[in-house]
Amino acid sequence: MAMVDEEKRADLSELLSGDDADGDEKTLVCFVCTGNTCRSPMAAAVLNHLGRGKYRAISAGTSACDGDGITPNAALALKRAGIPSEKDNDYEHHRASSISYSTVMNCDRVVAMTSRHMVQLLYAFPEFAEKICVMPEEIPDPFMYGEDVYDLCLERITDGIKNLFAVGGETD
Repeated sequence: MAMVDEEKRADLSELLSGDDADGDEKTLVCFVCTGNTCRSPMAAAVLNHLGRGKYRAISAGTSACDGDGITPNAALALKRAGIPSEKDNDYEHHRASSISYSTVMNCDRVVAMTSRHMVQLLYAFPEFAEKICVMPEEIPDPFMYGEDVYDLCLERITDGIKNLFAVGGETD
């Protein structure tokens, strides 16, 4: 599993602090998929949107090409769902990063998109097993599929987040 380099760790330090601008501590959650360009950034955007005031979500990948952006269809699915890209949830400028020891250590929860991702995380970070879990329903990779598949993926992600984090309401 690739690790984030020191420069990226420094860039993550502000997010990993768990505090927002008004000083309120939030539960820090990291969503993990493979490439960190579709599922996990969508999940982070959903939780950041629905869980304002209580959660702060970031994302990473088990095999990410560090620096890749969110896929266009993932960003479009979020927009269609009424989730704006804004200062505290700027998914349009998302850059993929590989999961790292410091990210797992500093997060309160680490949520895998599939059981395969969870096994990879448990193998790589066994000392943090108590904070690693998987989405209630496996989230298949929509990469290279059409808009309808991304919309369905986002719907499954949103349902799973509402279930795991007791956040609700409409996304718009």
